[in-house]
Amino acid sequence: MLPQRTTNRNLDPSPAIAPPTPVAAHTGDSVTIRRSAPGDGHAIARLLRLEDRRGRAPSGPYVVAERAGEVLAAMPLFGGPAVADPFRKSSDLVEMLELRARQLTGR
Repeated sequence: MLPQRTTNRNLDPSPAIAPPTPVAAHTGDSVTIRRSAPGDGHAIARLLRLEDRRGRAPSGPYVVAERAGEVLAAMPLFGGPAVADPFRKSSDLVEMLELRARQLTGR
């Protein structure tokens, strides 16, 4: 005698489980980490003003983090603290910049 095949009809009914709710991706969620370009000086200066940092910005190349084409954080590639928009969530961006700077400089 062959064993009886189990089908959905033979299973005990279980409480209904709702399917997972899809989470919509927002276009603002994508982040670009890149080396600074000559045109990024104004964006970096804006971040310094927003953080109320006085004095001159470190010279040299930066790595920048941008969302939707807007630079929200920047970090000097060869030393110095990161600057970020204090009015936006940016701690994750600073962590990514620190990691990328270490990858690029080997430090």
